[in-house]
Amino acid sequence: MTTATESELIAPDGTRLFVRDWSVNGDDGPKALAVVVHGLGEHAGRYEHLADKLSGMGCAVRGADHRGHGRSSGLRGHVDGFSQYTGDMNHVIESFRETHGKDLPCFLIGQSMGGLLTLQYLIERPEAGLSGAVLSNPCLGLAVKAPAAKLFAGRALARLLPRLRMDNELNTDHLSRDPQAVQAYVNDPLVHRHVSTRWYTSLLAAMDHVNGRARDVQVPTLWVIGDQDQICSPAVSDHFAQQLPKGRVDISRWPEAYHEPHNGPDSEAVLTAISSWLRDQTDALSQSC
Repeated sequence: MTTATESELIAPDGTRLFVRDWSVNGDDGPKALAVVVHGLGEHAGRYEHLADKLSGMGCAVRGADHRGHGRSSGLRGHVDGFSQYTGDMNHVIESFRETHGKDLPCFLIGQSMGGLLTLQYLIERPEAGLSGAVLSNPCLGLAVKAPAAKLFAGRALARLLPRLRMDNELNTDHLSRDPQAVQAYVNDPLVHRHVSTRWYTSLLAAMDHVNGRARDVQVPTLWVIGDQDQICSPAVSDHFAQQLPKGRVDISRWPEAYHEPHNGPDSEAVLTAISSWLRDQTDALSQSC
């Protein structure tokens, strides 16, 4: 298992972002870079098995805990707007590329909320020059729509009490078909269950914004879709992917997988699918140079 190097980055507003870097195995330098963008309530440390898989194929990996998550600073589960997340992502990505060289292919790997943020970043910052992205059950739409009364109350409270927090109502049994993976999540001291009213309305705004701009995603993407996801809607992901440029989208379907395919019974096969796609993209880029 590759051991992560831990560090901190300071965002422009003073927020401390906790960073984990996994170097490649062996003496050779990396062939590519990958930045993990984690989901709500969790942290980048939960992707160590993915980082180990990718480092073995020559990919250096970075994962940063979002503000208000994991070991980063900030009120748990609160954000003024999702642009704060993507601004932090830009800081994390740029410093990573400065360390290893901007000539290396750089990919994003986003899970759930992290998948939504990855798409928002690609849409809003095409000048970043990224080489592609992996989107694992991205939060483009909720599997169960919120009642109209809840939406109205959420928007009203976000104006009056934006930092008021509540439980995220996540059913942890919907994360994975593997009971041990679910229990590891429940027992993880760095996982939290908080969301603020402003976070909730920011999520809704981000989903609306991103879903209307599918054609602005101009890099190759791999979609990892668990068809049994009861948290984020697989149907909405399918619809979005169908709008992307032909020949630049690949879909890896897992008919029995829940919300976290990489933590389910098929986890090794899922990790292999991700690493193989990244290897193919990296090889294609090297041949075109």
